[in-house]
Order: sequence, then C-alpha cells, then structure tokens
Amino acid sequence: MKKVISIIFFPSVSILYYYLYQEGIRIPCLFYVVTGYYCPGCGMGRAVNALFNGQLYQAFQYNVLGLLLLPFILFYLQYQLLCWGFQWEDHITKHISKHITYFLIGVTLVFGVMRNLDTFSWLAPIG
Repeated sequence: MKKVISIIFFPSVSILYYYLYQEGIRIPCLFYVVTGYYCPGCGMGRAVNALFNGQLYQAFQYNVLGLLLLPFILFYLQYQLLCWGFQWEDHITKHISKHITYFLIGVTLVFGVMRNLDTFSWLAPIG
C-alpha cells in the first residue's frame, strides 16, 4: 500500500507545484530568505518551468549546474523507483564510488559559494 501511495503522491505533488507556478504562486528558497545568499538549488523551479516552455537558454541562466545534473538525477530516481516497485536488485548504487559522491558534493558546494561572489555573478539566478 505504501508503494501505491508513493507512486501516486510524488507525481501529484509535481503536477500541483507546476500548476501553482503557472498561477504565479512561488515557493521561496528558505536558505535565501534567511541568509540573503543563493543556495546551489536556487532557481531550479524557474529553470524546470523554462524547460517545460522550451526556453533552454533561459533555463541555464536560472541554474546551470542543476540543469547539467538533472538528467542524471532523474534517471537515478526513476531507476530507484523501479527497483523499489518491482523488488529488483539495485545494481547502480553498488557501483557508484564514494569518490564520485564526494566529488559531486564538492562541486555543488563550490558552485553554491561561487554564485554568491561578485566575480561569478553570472552564475546567480536571474530575475
């Protein structure tokens, strides 16, 4: 029963978020509201919305790192959902090196710092 609820819940929340975004209702970044600095994920909602509207350049202006990693993240999440739903053995996670995980965390943290520096202001989400 938990699997059915999860399979229905996540797409439903995504559709609701997209509908609210189209209506002009935005969910602010809590990190930005509290600190005034952009987090590595700031601009991803706008970037995905721009992608849905076919505005690739605009999407990259909102969050370039997120869009570069998005296909890999979506593939991994879909794979995990299938493994979980069909009780398959997870072959990918076993083969992901901890070094790759640490590297991606490091790149994300460096990106989060760089986009708040004046020198790299072009990495900050526009608008």
